Amino acid sequence: MTFKSTKFKSKILIVLSLIFILFISVILANNHALVVYVPEKLNTNLFLTHTFYNETRHNMVSADFGEQFQLKISEIASINSGEVELTLLDVTEDSRCPSDLNCFWAGQIQIIVKILVDKKDLGKSNLIYNASRRDLAIKKIDNYLIEFIKAEPYPKSNQKIELSDYVFTLVVSLLKDN
Repeated sequence: MTFKSTKFKSKILIVLSLIFILFISVILANNHALVVYVPEKLNTNLFLTHTFYNETRHNMVSADFGEQFQLKISEIASINSGEVELTLLDVTEDSRCPSDLNCFWAGQIQIIVKILVDKKDLGKSNLIYNASRRDLAIKKIDNYLIEFIKAEPYPKSNQKIELSDYVFTLVVSLLKDN
């Protein structure tokens, strides 16, 4: 079969590309594994954008100002329909006293969050949960207050907490104009 018209060839290529993208979308939506060979000349921007969007959507938590929400490592909280986005990056310290021991010091847990306000990156911030120093768990950033409420699970002397097991409760509040 030979095609004489370049426009016709372009239309066929576009239709085949769209069918391919639709096929990939169905595969990704059903969480199936897929290995794809992509020829060097094929424009993959639409495919990559779709894949990134789906991956991000699965790790997104939504909340309103003043509403507590829970995050795990690498999850993103979208506050007030995306006005503020908070990404939980890491746990840099967990020195809390295990619940089955008696300690001289209660210890603390420290996390790093990345903050975006109206899609503008405001950088990273440390939040520390320390029962005797609640001021360390609260950060004022721009016109917002970010508060670290709690961390779970609580440590036990005979158990190691994996990074993926942590669940953090936070709240973002909008500061009122004076």
